[in-house]
Amino acid sequence: MFYVYIKFRPCGTPCYVGKGRGNRAFHDGRGNPHLQNIARKAGGKLPTVIVCRDLDEATAFEYERAWIAAIGRGKNGPLVNLTAGGEGASDPCEESRANMSKARVGKPLSPETCKRMSRAKIGKVFSKEHRAKIGEATRVRMASQEARAKIGDATRSRMSDLANRLKMSETHKGRVFTETHRSRISASLKLACSSSEIRTKMSVSAKARLSSPEARAKLSEAASRAWARKREEKFSGLHETRLEGH
Repeated sequence: MFYVYIKFRPCGTPCYVGKGRGNRAFHDGRGNPHLQNIARKAGGKLPTVIVCRDLDEATAFEYERAWIAAIGRGKNGPLVNLTAGGEGASDPCEESRANMSKARVGKPLSPETCKRMSRAKIGKVFSKEHRAKIGEATRVRMASQEARAKIGDATRSRMSDLANRLKMSETHKGRVFTETHRSRISASLKLACSSSEIRTKMSVSAKARLSSPEARAKLSEAASRAWARKREEKFSGLHETRLEGH
């Protein structure tokens, strides 16, 4: 079932009329830059009132159009709705989904949008059914040689950038995994390594990497730096112990 809601500016003036279901009414500014700007100036959240409930979609669209026409938008009123309402669909067809997906491909997300998406996922727990669907979709996608090649190219391109590697390193510094998380990682690795096919692939991949003089030189340099750090930490600890003894 659907509902119709109205959002208000902090001063009490209505600024947006929408139709939705679930938590749709409480996501400020999705797809509307004017509403996003109002919400940002108001501190992130706008007062929202649901004016009609338990409607089918067609009726909800009619009510949405009626409220927009009654209050007015643009030059005719305070609403910042981009249209007169009654547009869109809650369950678009496959062709519409494909067109929307194509429009988003290659379009970079702003840092602010990335942060909002990250915050929205914090603490979110997926059901077993949902996780199974995600897993199945991933397996189908990864079954394609073309998809794996694209992911590989994107990863190599990202890892070839020193700035990206430094960012990833800083992100993981000081990160502490829970016992449960470590157990899951360990079980996953044991399961992967129990397959002779996977072990063969890992071996072939490692041999291919080490066949390059450049790769060997990088590994040697990284190992030398790691040993130098360990020696420095060891001697620093010994020096501090001696000082404490004196």
